[in-house]
Amino acid sequence: MSAYYNPKEIINIYPLDIVKGAAKGNKASGTGPQVEGEPAWVKVFREAGLDPQGPKVTDNGTLYEMLCPRDRAHSTPGHREAMFATFWPDNELRHINCRHDHCGDFAPDDWVGLFSANGFKNPGFKNPMPVEIQAETVPEDNDMDLWHGIPVEDLVENFMDPQDTGPAQKRLQVRTWKDIQHKVIPPISWLCEPLFPNIAFGIVAGQPGHGKSYIILQLAVAKATGLPFMGFPVDNPGGVGVLTLEDDENTTNARIQSIIRGYGDSFTPEHHRLVDVNLRIIERAPMELVSLTPEAMDMTLSGLAEELGEAMKTTEAKPALLVIDTLNAVNDGDENDATETRRLVATIYALHQSLGCSVWVLHHYRKAGLGKSAPSVYDRMDPEIIRGSSAIVGSVRGVFQMAWVTKGEAQKAGLVDWTDPHQYAIVGLTKHNGGPKSKWELWKHGEDGVLVPVPNSDRVLALIRGGDAVQNLDIQDQVLVAIHRAAVAGVEFDRKEVAQNLFAATPDPAGSLRSHLGNLRKGKLITKTDTLTPSGFSKAQTIASAGVSGDQESGGEAA
Repeated sequence: MSAYYNPKEIINIYPLDIVKGAAKGNKASGTGPQVEGEPAWVKVFREAGLDPQGPKVTDNGTLYEMLCPRDRAHSTPGHREAMFATFWPDNELRHINCRHDHCGDFAPDDWVGLFSANGFKNPGFKNPMPVEIQAETVPEDNDMDLWHGIPVEDLVENFMDPQDTGPAQKRLQVRTWKDIQHKVIPPISWLCEPLFPNIAFGIVAGQPGHGKSYIILQLAVAKATGLPFMGFPVDNPGGVGVLTLEDDENTTNARIQSIIRGYGDSFTPEHHRLVDVNLRIIERAPMELVSLTPEAMDMTLSGLAEELGEAMKTTEAKPALLVIDTLNAVNDGDENDATETRRLVATIYALHQSLGCSVWVLHHYRKAGLGKSAPSVYDRMDPEIIRGSSAIVGSVRGVFQMAWVTKGEAQKAGLVDWTDPHQYAIVGLTKHNGGPKSKWELWKHGEDGVLVPVPNSDRVLALIRGGDAVQNLDIQDQVLVAIHRAAVAGVEFDRKEVAQNLFAATPDPAGSLRSHLGNLRKGKLITKTDTLTPSGFSKAQTIASAGVSGDQESGGEAA
């Protein structure tokens, strides 16, 4: 069986008379010179303004040098010798090859599908957008009167005039203030608040081997079932797809089993059902060596997009999250090249729009020392440390980062069981366009690799940060205790009084209090109305019982 293309769509690329002439394999109709005995396809190239030159007879067939339709995208435009059309001895077109990597080697039908006339120089050719051409199958025993299984006369009788293309598809929309002024702004949507917003495109970044894949699988199981993630609530179950191209099947199986075991008895039969109907692990399909064609080996995101979309349609719940592990695995371009990166980003946004779900991509940090030469903890939690072109970080709507803990930091913070930099992970949402970033959390790999929160992580992180962090944490605890005291007494929390008691020495007592209240909200310890959450109430009681009291008010924090 061989592939052919719908001739109606081929007409959108080539004028009908040229297609007919090329299909007949004899003297082409239409205008333009043709050398006697010259393959009809060469006339197509000439009509397209590709300047074919030849023939050159070689051991591999007869060659015609010509310009590539993507000539203007080449680093050396006008380099005609870069592209060759190769013909069999009987003048049948074998393949079209360009030496530039982003063009490559194409079968004739692929060339028709991939290159529209928008790159051609001849003004007589149409200029449509690239066409999505659907392949079908027909018997191989076609004669020269068939265009890949379609009788040539049908091209003339059954299909539209090539000039009748209908209205062009618009890529931009224009809105005015009248379209905007009464629009209701929806609240921020979350996959898991406050760490993973429901955004078009996000990145999970960290060093190789630090646990990015584990974290994202934990989030995937939580979202598929609606169970909490690292103690943070997840809303309704949603459909989840995880594209994993770097880990083998056994590794992924073991991780998911460990994650589900970690929920213990709270993982009910209904949760087993939900994870089955809502979670899709998408991996490389096993292939025979003889099947490794260029098409089968195409693991770029654009090449996989259709199969990803089909997989996401099979979940019971509406798709909520698509994970791509990793960016490097689906990118055949240079991640340091902004132009090539933008193509990948465009595919990610297209997936978001077509599936209606959040797309999170795993990516790596730049190389950095793990010990004394390591960047500061603040630099390790800065999106600028992410590898590749700035177009990557610039285009994402959110960044979740994982930073390692050095031996010196572990000793300073009292992490006596520290054995290597990747045992602990400082994590947080460090970029969130249109919404709040999270406070940092400290997590640790358990015996089976599953990450778990570290008790009292706020204080441990304050010790790692150093400087005024511990003092600021103490004052933040005092704010929490003040809210707790008001709740126990049944009176309203008095912001003005607390600001004067705790922050009198600062230039802006009210502003300092607001800053600490914001941090308490990020930590899910208080609500927007300054009331304690259950976890905030529990922590305030613990602090109070340990002797931290409003009587220790010092007012010593800097703004």
